[in-house]
Amino acid sequence: MNWIGADAGVSNNYWGVDKSNFKDIDYEALHRELKGQKGFVFAKANILGPSFMVTMSPKHAFALTSRVRSVINFSGLSKEGIEFLDSLADDKVIVDANKRFDFSDFQVAGQLWTEWGLTYARVIFNDQDRFLKAGLTVKLLNGVGSGFAYINRLRYSGIDGENVDVGEINVDYGYPAYFDDDDFEDDIAKGLINRAWGNPSVGFDLGVVYEHRPDYNDFLYDMDGKTDLERRDRAKYKYRIGFSLLDLGAVKYTQSENTGNFQGSTEGLNPDDLDGDIDEIVDSLFTFTPGKAYKMSLPTAVAAEFDYRVTNRFYLNFTPYIALKHGKSDKDKVHYFSTFSITPRLEGKGLGLGMPISYNRVSKLSAGINIRLGPLMIGSSDAISYLLTKDPLYHANVQFGLRFGIPFRKKKDKDNDGVSNKYDLCRQVPGVWEFKGCPDRDGDGVQDSEDRCADIPGLKAFQGCPDTDGDGIEDKNDQCPEVAGTSEFNGCPDTDNDGVMDSEDSCPEVAGVVELAGCPDLDNDGVADEQDHCPDVPGLQEFNGCP
Repeated sequence: MNWIGADAGVSNNYWGVDKSNFKDIDYEALHRELKGQKGFVFAKANILGPSFMVTMSPKHAFALTSRVRSVINFSGLSKEGIEFLDSLADDKVIVDANKRFDFSDFQVAGQLWTEWGLTYARVIFNDQDRFLKAGLTVKLLNGVGSGFAYINRLRYSGIDGENVDVGEINVDYGYPAYFDDDDFEDDIAKGLINRAWGNPSVGFDLGVVYEHRPDYNDFLYDMDGKTDLERRDRAKYKYRIGFSLLDLGAVKYTQSENTGNFQGSTEGLNPDDLDGDIDEIVDSLFTFTPGKAYKMSLPTAVAAEFDYRVTNRFYLNFTPYIALKHGKSDKDKVHYFSTFSITPRLEGKGLGLGMPISYNRVSKLSAGINIRLGPLMIGSSDAISYLLTKDPLYHANVQFGLRFGIPFRKKKDKDNDGVSNKYDLCRQVPGVWEFKGCPDRDGDGVQDSEDRCADIPGLKAFQGCPDTDGDGIEDKNDQCPEVAGTSEFNGCPDTDNDGVMDSEDSCPEVAGVVELAGCPDLDNDGVADEQDHCPDVPGLQEFNGCP
């Protein structure tokens, strides 16, 4: 959840602030030198209000966001034009009969709007070492205020100390109708905000992210009877590639009837010949064409990302940000500037540190810093450059955010037995899931607290004690624990089942009689068959069993 965040910056390529005068800035002390062919001024402010994201399952998430944004662009200023504006600020307007000025292709545009966004994102596939996800944000846009003017052509020259000759003018411009209201100046904030909800518009952001995870198996674990669970609290990728299309759409406004195209020329006109109603003279020289439906395009951009994990905590990021919609074909718009940045960073649980090194035609090459201290995030894209160079400051940027969250965590398992604390009934001793974390040292399926032979695998029937020969007689009660026997003889065998246990049976393989130590007597004459000379006929012992 984001409580509050802001990102603000201003840049230009003509007025610079000398660091020696930074604490006592006045216009006269500014360093003035045009850096480039055309002059520009750019300012932005972005306030991120209460917003939150919720992960509903390992494959789905949604988010709600609120933002207030503003962008101001002055671009395409010629050297003569920017010097003229400079003279206005100095209250020393240049009106030189020998000097011509050209403001052609000069644009000024600004917009302040609010956004309410609903985002849905999901995992497209998760094939262990390959991972792809995508998201779409639909934004409800409400314009608070805006205006633009695109000077297709404006040339003039000085005539004398007080007059200029507008040789040619062709301007497209627009602003909302509520700027014409009588009460606008009296109650500007209320007027803007109340009218902003009159023309809601829709915008979009969309993006995809691919991750390569060659060590995916290192981030799997078993817990609470489940195997191969994913460590969702850990970054698993070796490298990540992202692509986004941002700020698609435009903010609609009710157009003022006084906006459109204004063009004309005074070339060849002698000021001394001007006589009559000024409105009639203007109407005869200039033409006004009402504009069509008025809307202000968002600062559309394409962004990519390549993020490489060098070590567990150290990452290297490359992000090209390509700003669109700053050409002549789309005049009613605001825009950012294309920027290419490389950011090495350290990521820890409660601390993050990054140093973005970026390049664009606004600030050229600059280095900044981003710091994350728990829930607080602060940074600047050019703070390090400001400290390391002596050049005048032409641009400045600052960011901060305060956000909290409930991160993914591996379930706590105090005794590391694969049973989470939530379910572990024996948290101090490693155990098994079958007994909710209580131990079964011998692994016989009988937990130690109920096992009378806890260190020797046994049977549940004997409370964990063994029956080695499997004859149903517990070893400690079995006089012949290595050989299966019967309960009649305390676990010792009677192979021929003649009622004489083998250890006392003289004929253990053949059923006999108890009186003859288990040996047979077929004729029942009391003489064992092996000693009976007439085994099939009853006899007398003195005649060796013969009759």
